[in-house]
Amino acid sequence: MKHKYLLTLLLGCLITLTGYAQNTTVTGVVNDDTNQPVGGVSVLVKGTKNGTSTNANGSYSISAPADATLVFAFIGFKTQEVKIGSRKNINIKLEENMSNLNDVVIIGYQQTTRKKSTGAISSISGKELANLPAASFDQLLQGRLAGVNVQNFSGMPGGSPTVSVRGSSAVNLNYSDDAINVLSSPLYVIDGVPQPTDLYVSPGVGTGANYLAGLNPNDIESIDVLKDASATAIYGATAANGVILITTKKGTNSEPRVAISAWAGLNQRPELRDVTLGSIERRQKMNILEAQLNYDQIRDLPFLLTDSLNPAFNG
Repeated sequence: MKHKYLLTLLLGCLITLTGYAQNTTVTGVVNDDTNQPVGGVSVLVKGTKNGTSTNANGSYSISAPADATLVFAFIGFKTQEVKIGSRKNINIKLEENMSNLNDVVIIGYQQTTRKKSTGAISSISGKELANLPAASFDQLLQGRLAGVNVQNFSGMPGGSPTVSVRGSSAVNLNYSDDAINVLSSPLYVIDGVPQPTDLYVSPGVGTGANYLAGLNPNDIESIDVLKDASATAIYGATAANGVILITTKKGTNSEPRVAISAWAGLNQRPELRDVTLGSIERRQKMNILEAQLNYDQIRDLPFLLTDSLNPAFNG
């Protein structure tokens, strides 16, 4: 019996060593087109969660099977996949991804490409905002644009969220909530026309509703956010908190096209609380009054005796 246990233990160790021997340690350096080391590159074994990243010198070391494939990925560069095979040293040269630099962005009164633009601009396509449930389109920007913070304090239709670009501009804690919202609110420009806001008027004068709630997200072609001094240079002091440029869809050809957008759903009818009306209500009040022993208790009742001549209570 002891020999069987010993044989089983040795067989398990052999299987473990065999599986461990299948992995090999791969090292290498990741450079860019100018042969400069690139740090922070993600090195992942394809199809697994086994991965690492390059250091400041672009070096990496990872243990992987010989038949595995390494995936090298980094922001701004094209992703590369390399099979390991029998190699133990794999050096990679990443190529810059120039496709994003050719995207057309709007900077004030003209259009340009990201490659030629020197300002800090974040963009989002209207396709990413279409057919999403929200009280207004600005609530859809939450978590979708870098540097844009959207806080929804109310889900009411027409409610106005607090939108700030690159943080709040109000550092004085003595300001009221409305004043902070005014000091941090960006300038909205729709098709080249700056939009006014009720945030700048005195309390009780404006409508108190979000004027952007009437803008249909399905009508938006693109949204560009100007986040640095270039916005102030174009629109002046009103753009000190950034500018949100909204471009709506326009006709692209002469062929007629009909688009239908429909929504269907089921709503459950709410169950209301049972109430007593008419003569039943009056009798209940009379019973409460008759149960009291003295005038003080009757006087302290939270309601008065219903008029018996009122047709709303004697039916």
